[in-house]
Amino acid sequence: MAKSGSWAWWTIGALSVLALATCDTSKPTQTSRRVETWTPQERAAFAKLKSEPRVRDILFDKGQAVEWNIGVFDDGTRRYGFGQYVCEVLKEEGALRSDTQVRIVDIAKVVREKVPPKAANLGTVDCASLRPSYAD
Repeated sequence: MAKSGSWAWWTIGALSVLALATCDTSKPTQTSRRVETWTPQERAAFAKLKSEPRVRDILFDKGQAVEWNIGVFDDGTRRYGFGQYVCEVLKEEGALRSDTQVRIVDIAKVVREKVPPKAANLGTVDCASLRPSYAD
């Protein structure tokens, strides 16, 4: 005989699998606004980040307070370390500015709940200091 409430765990598990199954797990496509205004350095940084296996999607929204939104699957941890890595890639490619901030977002939440990246934030990093940013 199953324990009382086991149906709830099965239902939660089944819904979680269904939610992730509806997410496109293929490599990201170029997601941005005003692509024609990108510099060659921003294009190179985007291409390098797009090839990273953990990255599911990228929203580069030039001119916003947080320009780089990097979509990953949520594994239950804060993603400041990964945000620091993204900052290093931007620096290597020459796409880093003094005010650059990077936001790591839960891509499944963005897709499933249709929320903006800020509402699915797993960690934001100020690239100048490589420290977590709470201004977001």
